[in-house]
Amino acid sequence: MSGIREFLAGFGRGLTESSRLSLLICLVVALATFGFFGLASPGLLAAGYRVIPGIAYADDDLFAFMEAVRSSAATDEGRAAVIIGSSSMREAQHSQRYAEHRIRELGLEFELVDLTTSSQPFWHGLSLAEKAVCKRGGVVFLGVNLARFVNDPRTYRRESTIDPELQTPAHERSILMRAAQFQQAVYPGARAWLLRLPTEIAKVRGTVPKDRKFANLFDPDDGRHRYEHLPPPDATTVSKQVGDYMTMLRDAERLYREEVAQMVVAFAERLEHCAGTAIILTEPPINPKVMQTTEMQALQTDHDRFLDQLAMRIGADRLDINASVPLQPGWFHDISHLRDRQGMKTVTDSLVQALADVAASRGWRQ
Repeated sequence: MSGIREFLAGFGRGLTESSRLSLLICLVVALATFGFFGLASPGLLAAGYRVIPGIAYADDDLFAFMEAVRSSAATDEGRAAVIIGSSSMREAQHSQRYAEHRIRELGLEFELVDLTTSSQPFWHGLSLAEKAVCKRGGVVFLGVNLARFVNDPRTYRRESTIDPELQTPAHERSILMRAAQFQQAVYPGARAWLLRLPTEIAKVRGTVPKDRKFANLFDPDDGRHRYEHLPPPDATTVSKQVGDYMTMLRDAERLYREEVAQMVVAFAERLEHCAGTAIILTEPPINPKVMQTTEMQALQTDHDRFLDQLAMRIGADRLDINASVPLQPGWFHDISHLRDRQGMKTVTDSLVQALADVAASRGWRQ
């Protein structure tokens, strides 16, 4: 009993009496908590299926929301090149740094604003793009791959989808979402400088962190790709993936093309009241193995006809990456997600060239 009493007495003194160790622990915990909530990079906050596997969809959606809000205020940074669409558009891009390097090489002044999210509903992407581009002007790459027309755009939404006003209930917000809200309220400018410090030190020393994923937490411009380190699927797996994709299209009640068209037309009409803007209807990469089936070729021909009509209706340009880039089956992880960096570079080059063409046609070339 005396031993228990001594233990409890000692435990009580530890709770009530200060010491150097307890003070140090308190400081470390406080600094670590504030550091995470205040300094977590956009790359980390966007980590849903980009850097850290298993993070909720909501974190990916949150990053897009934050980027849209940031872009709407960045009116002194030139025009925006906004990309919206699902994960096939996201994984097709190499990195923001590479894209903006190619943009500058062509004598243009655009900031790339990536608002793509996994399984992005049409209404969500369009609302984010409008917020991001309206005040500063620019180009919107709108992902219009066939699979996105399977769900009714008027009703389709994921439970985690964040609307442009961040109305997700508090109990559904992850720790990363809370960190993002904290950052918005405190010091977004200081965060950006501090986050680059480890990378700049590494450059001076001529070293980089061994773990590329860890490096991306500090330097998200290097790109975040879910499938990059995975091997290409074997022939049997590809055959099953193609079969599953075709089954999804066959089982769909119908393709909601006119419903999507109405949304896109309304979006284009709203942009007429914004700074100078343009829309590029963009078909992201699809594994060439899919196009080897006669059924898919017929579906794609019909889809191309619809997109041509929609582009004429709203005065938009079109970019079919599958027609403009010699895609290789080995570049893909599955039907529509790239895993190969060279493939991502090739697709990014195609996006930047389309941006340059549109800018030239509108007299935006610097």
